[in-house]
Amino acid sequence: IIGSFLFSFYTDDKDYKDKLLSLLDKLLYYLIFKFKINFEILTNLIIVFYEYNYKKFIKENKKPLHLKSAKEFFIMMNIEKIYSWAYSVGKKIQELDPEDGKEYINEIIKEIKKEELPGRFLDELTKVLHKISEKLKKKGVETNITIYSEIIGEELYGDNFYKVKAAILSGLINSL
Repeated sequence: IIGSFLFSFYTDDKDYKDKLLSLLDKLLYYLIFKFKINFEILTNLIIVFYEYNYKKFIKENKKPLHLKSAKEFFIMMNIEKIYSWAYSVGKKIQELDPEDGKEYINEIIKEIKKEELPGRFLDELTKVLHKISEKLKKKGVETNITIYSEIIGEELYGDNFYKVKAAILSGLINSL
């Protein structure tokens, strides 16, 4: 499962190959020699993967690449509920607005990926979900997309913050 998930990040695209391989090397170092997953590195890997995906596929209205075995990976990390919440939010937005749903998900990802502090991350996630709900309401779609309550209850600091951020980003990316 971990191997399948990690091999999702491999690309032969010259613009992203070096960035992704450098981060993969660091992540594998922690996994092999320290027997743990460094979720800050994993989060950075997911962000670069998204940027590659956006530039090469999403922006061109092509089917994006997905993170293989992501759900199973986050099950192993005991945060599958957070991954599943993010995935279902992405799917729900696309279902409610087939025309602009993917753009809304990209907006969420772009707003939250840059946040490096737990409090600011939660604030930005809450704001952008509210903003998307308002956009949908203006189109006549009544919905209230809110942050998953277990995220609020999580102690978000250090690696745990990056674990939650990685799960949310992965769920949103795979919902595209």
